[in-house]
This record gives sequence, structure tokens and C-alpha cells, in this order.
Amino acid sequence: MNYKSILFSILTSLFFISCSKDKIEEPATNTNPNIFGILANQSEGQQLSTNLKIDLLINQFKVPYTRHQIVLTNFNGSIPTYDSYVNSGLKVLLNVTSKITNAIEPSGSYITNLVLYRQKLTELLNTYKPEVLVVENEEANATYYTGTAQEYLNLLNIAIEECKTRNIKVTNGGFTARMSKLLVWDYYNSTGQTTKANEYAQKVFPDTLLNTVGVAGYLASNGSLNQTFQKAKELLNAYKTNQMTYVNIHWYEPAKEGDFPTANIENIDHSDMKGFQETIEVFRLITNKPVITNEIGQFNNKGTLVTDILQKCYDLNLPYVIWYSGDGADFGNAKALYNGSGVLRESGVAFKNFISTKYP
Repeated sequence: MNYKSILFSILTSLFFISCSKDKIEEPATNTNPNIFGILANQSEGQQLSTNLKIDLLINQFKVPYTRHQIVLTNFNGSIPTYDSYVNSGLKVLLNVTSKITNAIEPSGSYITNLVLYRQKLTELLNTYKPEVLVVENEEANATYYTGTAQEYLNLLNIAIEECKTRNIKVTNGGFTARMSKLLVWDYYNSTGQTTKANEYAQKVFPDTLLNTVGVAGYLASNGSLNQTFQKAKELLNAYKTNQMTYVNIHWYEPAKEGDFPTANIENIDHSDMKGFQETIEVFRLITNKPVITNEIGQFNNKGTLVTDILQKCYDLNLPYVIWYSGDGADFGNAKALYNGSGVLRESGVAFKNFISTKYP
């Protein structure tokens, strides 16, 4: 008998048994990709330079995504700000719009020359490949657009066709927070779920509305709003069957204060985000598409509110979440994560800490 061979086998077996008992567990790592980005806008009336925005996004907040917008007919072969973002390592969700969309510019029509639209979009997509192409900005926002639902769908369908051939993800411009709430409330009512409609309304609509005219009265008494709502319903119905990658909504917290801000808004430091989650779930159900938000934010500077919002988006595992960081002109409007010099506010510190914790 070869005793040396036997001894070697015994020692080898003991070695592997010992190793299995004393095996050191590797630390768990987060394999989920960072879903967050920031649209960095003005604060305290001060516009930030592109370099400062990039520094904030990459070095402070450490997010992989940002959002940019271009009027499509103005495209002349290059988008310098977009180039700066991409060259710095950021990925861009790009809004292509028919016109400038902000609180200053008057509302106007969509591009109706479809030959021109396809030509300009093709030129852009032959040069750039955005992370997601976002068609218009808040397509059912009467402050921005005067066109019809079909005029918008004409553009969206062209964009879907052109993106599909280039393997680019595409989505709608984003239903506003108010319109998103109205659409969910209407879905419950139109499917005979009156109790759920009432319960949902309590989560997302201001008490000053619920205790006076109610949601139905709010729609019935506002002709302009009702007209926009009917347009949004027509669009949502089309989104059930079209081939866009995602359905896009916008959202702000505290949700119940958004339409009728009150003096208490500055002191609201938490949200259970149940209304937001339900909104996401209903839009998924209606459209059978993943839901993203390329605009979400808050109406005050509370860091704890930031954490609540981000945590819910993280838990829901949304594909993309773009935070709107910019100061609104009026009381109760959105608030930036930083001051006019780019110094982080309480909210900005909370955002930074959340990202560093979830994606170390």
C-alpha cells in the first residue's frame, strides 16, 4: 500500500473541510444600478454655469443622469451643453420640443410639418444617442401647448419609429403631477371603483379642494382644465397601445399641497408617499409599460422629505428618476437642492447622503 498517497489524501480532505468551516463571506455589494439623476436649474434667481452643474452632479451628488432640452427646429448639428455632459461621463435624458417650454414663454402649437419633424429628428439621432428621448415637455400642459392630442401623437409616433430603428428608448413628455392625479382618480371612477377613487383623492388632493368643490366640481367648474384633462385622457388611451418604451409622469411633494399651497408647506418634513406609489401602480396597470419620472421634486427644503421621496422611488425600482432642482418664482413652487452659489441646502445634503448610502 502507498502510505504516502493515503496520508496525502487524508491531509487534503482535512484541509478542504477546515476551509469550508472557516469560509469567509464576501461582503454583500449593491448590484442595482443607480437610477437617479438631477436636472440642475437656477436657484435664488441665479443660473448655474454648465461646469458648476457638472461638478454638482458628478462630485457632490454622484448621479449618472441628467436632463436637457432642445427645440428640435433649432438643431444645427451640435448641442454644446449635451456634449459637455456626455464628455464628463453623464448620460442624458433629452427632451426634444416644438417650442421653448417655461413659465415665461406663451403657449404655442406643436410642429405640424411632419416631413420637417422627421428630417430634423433624424439629423439629431444620427449624431446623438440619448439615454432616453423624451418627446416634448408636459405634452398636456396648456401653459406650454395649444395643439391637439392627435397633433402630439403624430410627433410621438414618428419619434417611436426613428428610435426603434436606432435602439433608443423613448417616452412621452410627462403628465404633470396634477394631471397624473386626475387621470388616476378618473380611472377608478370609470371602472366603478368609487371608494378607491375617494380614498385616492384623500391622499393626493388638497383639503381646501376636497372640503369645498371636490374633485368632480374642480373639473366641472374649470373649463380650461377640463379641456386639458380630456386631451390627457385621449393621450393616455393611445399610450396603452403604442410602442414607446416608458410612460412618463411628473411629481412633487407634499402631494396634497401642490395645487393649493398653504403657509404650512415649509414645515412639512415627511411624506408616506402612498399617493405616489398608487399613481405609479395605476399607470403601470393602464398602459402595461414601466413608469419613469424625469421630473420629481419638493416644495420646501426639508431633508427628511427628500429622503422619503428618494426611498420610495428606490423601493419601486423605477428605471429613471430625475430630480428637478430649481427654485420656483412663487411661494409653494419647487425648491433647488442648493443656493445660488451652488452650496448644498439641507435638502441637498440629504440627497447626497442618500445616494452615497445606497450606491457606495
